[in-house]
Amino acid sequence: MSTWNQILSAALVGTDRRPCVLPGEDPVLGGVLPPGPTDAAGLLHAAGSLTLAGRASAGASGTTHQEGTEVVMAVSGDAPPPERDDRAAVPRPASRRLAGLLSGSQSEENQRLVVAWLRLAEETDRRVPYDQLPALLDLGTRRRDARGPVLALGGPRARWLAAHDLQRWSWVVRASGDRPGTPSSDLIDVSDRSVWDDGDVHAKVACLAALRAQDPAAGRALLLESWGELRATDLAMLVPVVRDTLEPADEEWLERALDAGVRAREAAASLLLRLPGSGLVGRMGDRVRSWVSDADGVLQVALPHDLDADLRRDGIVLKPPASTRQGQRAWWFEQVVAAAPLDAWTGLAHDPAELPDRKIVPDLGAELCRGLARAAAREEDFVTAVRLGTDPRAGHDFLREIAGTLDAEAAAVVAVALLRSGGARVARIDLVLDAVAAPWPDDVSDAVLDYLTPSKGRRRRWVDDVAVAARTGLPLSRLDRVREIADAGTSHPYLDELAEHLETITAMRAELHAEPHATTATSTP
Repeated sequence: MSTWNQILSAALVGTDRRPCVLPGEDPVLGGVLPPGPTDAAGLLHAAGSLTLAGRASAGASGTTHQEGTEVVMAVSGDAPPPERDDRAAVPRPASRRLAGLLSGSQSEENQRLVVAWLRLAEETDRRVPYDQLPALLDLGTRRRDARGPVLALGGPRARWLAAHDLQRWSWVVRASGDRPGTPSSDLIDVSDRSVWDDGDVHAKVACLAALRAQDPAAGRALLLESWGELRATDLAMLVPVVRDTLEPADEEWLERALDAGVRAREAAASLLLRLPGSGLVGRMGDRVRSWVSDADGVLQVALPHDLDADLRRDGIVLKPPASTRQGQRAWWFEQVVAAAPLDAWTGLAHDPAELPDRKIVPDLGAELCRGLARAAAREEDFVTAVRLGTDPRAGHDFLREIAGTLDAEAAAVVAVALLRSGGARVARIDLVLDAVAAPWPDDVSDAVLDYLTPSKGRRRRWVDDVAVAARTGLPLSRLDRVREIADAGTSHPYLDELAEHLETITAMRAELHAEPHATTATSTP
C-alpha cells in the first residue's frame, strides 16, 4: 500500500483504531514524515507534507518541451505514475487559444467557446497540453457538457491527476467508472475489511462505493451481512451509493430499507422506482387504479383523507414544498402518479398524455400533468414527458426538471416539435437544445434558423436564449445561412453575434487541424 493510501486509510478509520506507521526510508520525505505510529496531529502533518511535496514537484521535477508550452507533472513519493499517452499534443496556435480562453472571463459565452474548442479537438485524436489539465478539470466541475471531452483529451493523466485531489475533482470518479487507474479503484483497498468494520459512516460509504464499482454482488452481500449493525442514519448515506450500479437483485434489501428512518426510506424508494417491475412501482400502479375512475368521460379521483402507514413506507412525503402553495392531498396524488407506471392508466386512456385534456374532479390537472411527465421521464418516454412538461398548467419552471432527463435523440425530436409550434411552449427551449448532441442534425438546425428569422410576436428573451444555444450546437456549415438572415436586417443583435461566434469556431478548427511544428520528443514519467 502506498504512503498516501496508508494515510487515507488511517484517516477513514481513525488513528485510535488504526495507528498509521509511515515508512521511514522514503527517499524524498524520510526526514519530514514523523517516524513510528502517528496520532491524529501527526497524520495531518504527514498529509500536508505529501501534498506540499506533490505540488512542489510539479514544477521542480517536471520536464518541459523546448517550446515551453507543456509541463509534465509528477508526484514525488511512491504514488504510481500515470499510464503513458502516446498521442501528440494539439498544435501550438490551438494550445495558445485554449490557454487564453481558460484564463479569460468566466462568462457563459466564453465557457461555451471552451466547450466548442474541446469538441473540435476531439476530432483530431490529439491530447491537450498537460499544464492545462487543472483548469480543464475545474471546468468539468462547473459544466457537465465539458466532462466527456475533458476526459477524452486529458487521457490517463487527467484521471491520474484527479486521483490526487478528489475533493476538487470528484466528478472524475463518477464519469470514469471502474476503469483501471481511476480514483474509485486506486484510493480504496476493498480487500481491507477493517475499513468497513472499524471505520465511521464516511469510511463505510467510501468502502461500499469502491466495492460496488468492482463487484455489485459483493457490495450487496456486505450490506446484508452488516444489516443489524447499521443505524438508520448510516443507511441514509449508504443507500444512494448504489445508484450507478443498481440491479434487480438489490430490490430485497432496498425493500428492507423502507422500514428504516425517513431519510433512508426516501433514498430507497427513489432507487426502487428506477427498477422496472419492482414491488413499489406495482403498488403505486394499484393505487392509481383504485383512486381514479371514469364517470362519463370525467376523471373522478377519490383521495385518501390521511397519509397511512403504507403510503409513508413507500416514500410518499406528507407536506408539499412551501413554494408550491399546494394542498397536502393534491401533493400525495402528484407523488403517486409520478411513481406509478404509465400502463396503470391503460384502462382510462390509450395515451396517458391525453388524460390532462379531460375534466378531472377535483381539479387536479396541474398535479396530473407533472406526475405523468415525471413517470414518462422515468420510463424514458421523453417525448411524452416534454409534451406534458410544457403544458402551462405544469408551471413555467417545470421544463427545466424534465429537460435534465432527456437523451440526445429525444431532445432533438422534442426541440423540433417545440420550435415549429411557436407560442408559449418555446419558453426556455434552450434547455432542451442544450441536450441535443452537437453539431446539431439537419432538422434541428433548420428549425432553429427558421425560428431565428426575424418575425413579429416572439419574445426577445426567448429568441436570445435560442441564439445562445445555437453558438454551441449549430454546425459551421450553416454560417452562410446565418449571415443571410443577419444581412436581411433586424433590430436584434443576436444574429450578428451568432455569426461572429461561428467565425471564431471556424478559426479554431483551422488551428486544430494545422500541421504542428516539429518538436523534440520528451519522455513522460
